[in-house]
Amino acid sequence: MENIGVVKSKAKGMTTQFNNHKGLNIKFTPQELNVIKTIGNGNMTEGVRVSIMWASHFWNLGLNPEMDLGIIGLVTVSTTDKYPNE
Repeated sequence: MENIGVVKSKAKGMTTQFNNHKGLNIKFTPQELNVIKTIGNGNMTEGVRVSIMWASHFWNLGLNPEMDLGIIGLVTVSTTDKYPNE
């Protein structure tokens, strides 16, 4: 398994754009790692960020972990669709 790690200490006086951010060390199975990399176009960090963004979006719509995802549908509508209500 691979993991995403963050260095916990910084050199004295060194500043970064992530000073107020928290880090995680997550161990992924090979399948999970493949999904994260696919979502992030090969970039694990971006894959995690996109996953969190979409998870929070669906959570805000009322989706929660207890729901059966097999019965939840997703409808997309093209901006060029002449009949979006059909």
